[in-house]
Amino acid sequence: MMDMESWVITMNQRAREISRGGEVLRNRKRAYIYRLPAYVHIEQGDFVYRPYKVSFGPYYHGHESCQPKEVQKESCLIQFLARSGRPLEYFVVALADNVEDLKNAYDKLDRYWEDDTEAFLRLMILDGCFLIQILRAGCAFFYEDVSDSPELGTDEISVSEMEYYVHDMLLLENQLPMLVLEMLFSAENDNNRLEYVQVTELILKFLSLLGTPVLRKDDTEREGKHLHVLDLYRRSLLNPEFRLKEKREKTRMQFGFNMGKKRRPQTGVDFNIPSATELHQAGMGFTTSKKTSLMDISFGRRTLKLPQISLDNVSKSSFLNIIAFEQLHKGAGNEFTSYIHFMGSLLQDSNDVSLLQSRGIIRTTLRRDEVAELFSRLRRNTVINPDKMLAYEYWTVARRVRLRFNKMSNEWRRDLFQTYLRSPWAIISVIAAILIFTLTIIQTVYTVLSYVNRK
Repeated sequence: MMDMESWVITMNQRAREISRGGEVLRNRKRAYIYRLPAYVHIEQGDFVYRPYKVSFGPYYHGHESCQPKEVQKESCLIQFLARSGRPLEYFVVALADNVEDLKNAYDKLDRYWEDDTEAFLRLMILDGCFLIQILRAGCAFFYEDVSDSPELGTDEISVSEMEYYVHDMLLLENQLPMLVLEMLFSAENDNNRLEYVQVTELILKFLSLLGTPVLRKDDTEREGKHLHVLDLYRRSLLNPEFRLKEKREKTRMQFGFNMGKKRRPQTGVDFNIPSATELHQAGMGFTTSKKTSLMDISFGRRTLKLPQISLDNVSKSSFLNIIAFEQLHKGAGNEFTSYIHFMGSLLQDSNDVSLLQSRGIIRTTLRRDEVAELFSRLRRNTVINPDKMLAYEYWTVARRVRLRFNKMSNEWRRDLFQTYLRSPWAIISVIAAILIFTLTIIQTVYTVLSYVNRK
C-alpha cells in the first residue's frame, strides 16, 4: 500500500498534468485539423481517411504505408534549399516564431510533439517543402516546362502518381496548416524565371490537372485565408459570390427583414425529394447552372438547375473528408453536406445518373452504378443542421420541388379521372378494355407456346 508521502507526490503530479492538459485543451479549441473517431475508420474501410503514399503532419508520421516517401522528403528539402538560395536556418526561424499556433492547429497532438518543439519544427519543414515540391512537379505540366519540375526521388510524377498525391492531400487527418506553406513560400527567394505564384493558386492549379473545378486567382483573394488544402478545395467548390449572398440573406432573416417572403426551416425538416427519374416522368426538366458553384441551385418553370460536378476515383474519399470537416469544425457551415444530401435524393439508381449525365450535370469516368452507390454512401454520412446557411438554401429548393411534384401528380390523377372516370359507365369501359387487353396477351402467349411445342 502506498505511503502518505508517495500518495501526495503522485496526486500533485497528476493534478499538474491535468492543469497543463487543460491549458492545452483550451488552446485546442482553435484547432482545425482533426482526428476522427476510430469507428469512422472501421465503417469506411482503409484509405478513405488514411493516406496511400505520403503523410503530411504528425498524425500519420511514420505510418507503414508512408515510410518509402520519408527518404524522399529530405531529398526534396535539399532541392528546395538549393532553389531558394537560402540556408535552412532561415526557414527554421521563420516557422519558430509561430510554432505554438502551428501546434494549436491540431486538436489531438501527441505528447511527443507537444514536448519536442524542435522535432515538430523539423516535421513541418520537411512535410511542407515536400508538399510544395509535389505541387511544382505537377504544375510543370501546366507551365509545359519539364525543366522546372523538381525531382521526387526515383519516381517520375505521372497521372497515376498525381492521383495518389491528390488523395493524400485531401484527407482531414493528413493536413498541414496553410500557414506553414505560406511562410515557406514567403521566406523562399524564388530566383527561377517563372513569376511568383501564390501558394493557394499553385494548389488549385495542381488540383485542376485532374479535372477538379477551381476558383480563379481573384476569387481566392476575395475568399480570404484558408486553413489548409482541404479547406481550400472545399471553398473552390463553393463560389464566394454566392457565399456572400447567402450570408446577407441570413442576416436579413435574423433581423426580420424578410417581410414574410421566406420561412426558416424547422428542426427535423424533410430534405428528401423524389428521384431524378420520378421528377422527369412527372414532367420536370433538368439543366446545368451557369456557374460551377455548388450553391448555384434553383428551381423554376418546372426546371431544376444544378451545377456541373466532376467525379473520379478520388471523389469518394475527398467528399467524405469534406463532410467530416464540416461536421467537426465550428463555423464551417454545412454547404457541401447539404449538396450531397440533396443529390443523394436525386440519384437513387443508374437511371437517375444517366439522366443527369445526358443533361451535362454529371461528368465522370466512373460507371453509372458506381456513381449512384457513391452518393448513396455519402448521403448516409450526412447529418443536416437546418440552422446553417446552405441547408436553408437547399431546403427552399427541395420544398419547391416537392410541392411542384405533388401538384403535377395531382393534376395527372385529376386529368385521368376527368377524361376516363367521370361516370360509372366510363369506369366500366376502362376496366373492360384492360381485361380484353390482358386476355389478348394471354391468348397470344398460349398460341406461341402451342406452336413451339408442336415443333
